[in-house]
Amino acid sequence: MASTNVSGDACSEIQASSQNFNEATFIESKQLLKSASVLVHFDPKKKLILACDAPPYGVGAVLSHKMEDGCDKPIAYTPRALTSAEKNYSVLEKESLAIIFVMKKIKEGTVQEKFNRFLFNYHITPQTTTGLAHQNF
Repeated sequence: MASTNVSGDACSEIQASSQNFNEATFIESKQLLKSASVLVHFDPKKKLILACDAPPYGVGAVLSHKMEDGCDKPIAYTPRALTSAEKNYSVLEKESLAIIFVMKKIKEGTVQEKFNRFLFNYHITPQTTTGLAHQNF
């Protein structure tokens, strides 16, 4: 098996090409996620679903509508990076932070409805969410 050493200008050119490709792909993906083919308009007559998650590097949520055919269609996405202190939170604390973060974001917007259902990832058990699911936001 032959190996090739890449150095100097060739290495810089490969890195720049890769960075441009990644940036272009990111921008295209971002535009697609905001497009009408992915997002739907808010409809006060439809049920709202809030799905939150808190991976090690941030928190985020997707606000969706339950459509007539039973599928969920996103209305909005809202992510946020964790601070260095927040990265030390337990999984339950990060999940709670995600819920609080998105509820504040939604309160700032035009959607001020009570949620019909919360979706949590597998880290939170039904016993720990009983109080949260019955809160009026």
